Amino acid sequence: MPGVPSGRGCEACRKQKKKCDQVKPKCTRCKRLDIDCIGGGQQRYKFKEQNVIIAKSAKSQSAPKSVHPVCTGLLLQPSNETALVVSGFISKLEVTDLRYDLTYYGDFLKDVPKRLGNNEALDASASALTCAYQSVYTRQQTPEMLDKYVHALTTLRRYLKDPTKAYAANTLCAIYLVEVCQSWLGKRDDYLICHGEVIAHILNTAPLETWRHNFELEMLITISAPVVLESFINPRINLTPFFSKLAEVHAIQHGPSQLAGIYDNAPIESIKLRSLARIGVYFRDPELHLPEITSAYQELRADSTVMRHRLSEWDKITKLSLANNTPLQSYPIIKLHTHHQAAYGIVISLVLLLGSILNVFYPSDLALAEDLITFSDYVLGLAENAKKYRPVGSGYMPFCLVTAWAATDGTTKQIDVEKMIGDWQSDMPEARWLDMANWLKGNTESLRLRWAISQLEISSDNFYDTGSAVETEKLHPADPMSSCVIL
Repeated sequence: MPGVPSGRGCEACRKQKKKCDQVKPKCTRCKRLDIDCIGGGQQRYKFKEQNVIIAKSAKSQSAPKSVHPVCTGLLLQPSNETALVVSGFISKLEVTDLRYDLTYYGDFLKDVPKRLGNNEALDASASALTCAYQSVYTRQQTPEMLDKYVHALTTLRRYLKDPTKAYAANTLCAIYLVEVCQSWLGKRDDYLICHGEVIAHILNTAPLETWRHNFELEMLITISAPVVLESFINPRINLTPFFSKLAEVHAIQHGPSQLAGIYDNAPIESIKLRSLARIGVYFRDPELHLPEITSAYQELRADSTVMRHRLSEWDKITKLSLANNTPLQSYPIIKLHTHHQAAYGIVISLVLLLGSILNVFYPSDLALAEDLITFSDYVLGLAENAKKYRPVGSGYMPFCLVTAWAATDGTTKQIDVEKMIGDWQSDMPEARWLDMANWLKGNTESLRLRWAISQLEISSDNFYDTGSAVETEKLHPADPMSSCVIL
């Protein structure tokens, strides 16, 4: 508070705000009024508030000076833990590098910050996700990441035990965020099994008629997609009630925008979520659904041709956009391009899965065997093009490569696929992609053995002319787990 020079008038004149001529011993005004003249001619100072200006470097001193007072105090900081989580989550959403774009897991995540502070499970999951995000590009885990992940799981379990909280939209979103964290931090002992069973239960029992906000609808559709894929390997997942209710209440038939919406001009039937969910049913008991598997295989194979041509056009569009614009300006085009790649990758992977099943029943079909090699080449080509978007922007590729490895068992093509799996393995060292591929191959071989034994039993019954049909129990064991090609 430095002093600033003030006037030299006497106290009487200053008090009345009159001009003082400072004549000694009395000023003219004080003499005329016959009053004491005190302080005339003395220098006075008055003190003013002034902000402290911190010294700047030579580079910053050359910058134009502001005409406004400089405030060097701290900027407004979040006042509580929720505000810190909101700030951290928003900062991750602002990333415009497709390799680390958080919205690749769903555009509805943009609305998560607005919902923080009302659900402890969602707050804990968002905090864990924000902290674990660093591991995506550092490929290293810290104790803080694991601590927040464990805290999110603990909080989520507590919420799931409370019926009033378990079926809330925010709780479902929390489960999804924890699943994303789990995919980053790894260390799973259950192969591809995640939180799909819990999510499927909530989806099937949630009060969808009350979930009408855009955030809730987009979340439902997006979250159901990975659960559908998990249903291929987990027979305990059945989303039929969910899709029936979704179609009835909200008249939604298509899958998430990144899969189905990009084909609005000519919808691809095979990538609708209800169609994908039916394939999961076929996997649980392939012997019972052989005609349906054959039909689905042919449909997916035909759709893959259409999608391959469209993806080729998008390759050209993306290259043209990058040639004429900055990467930031081309970002929306690039992102849409990766959505096409993801949709195509899922479809050709399903062709390989269904083709592997059909190969068990029709081992002498040379065209089918050739298809498995051809579509494995398509997977390798897609993986090569998607490499530059690793790890987040091409997070679907390990699923594709695993199916290609299992489908090319015993061929030289398998070596090429295994080498490509190694590239994605470097992104997530804790993941066990080859273990998953061997597990998938082993279950296909189990189906092959079951089918061979059942055919021998049929031949034996015919040889002894028992006059009765083969018992269905011999063809289709009562235990659904034993007849699932994946499990």
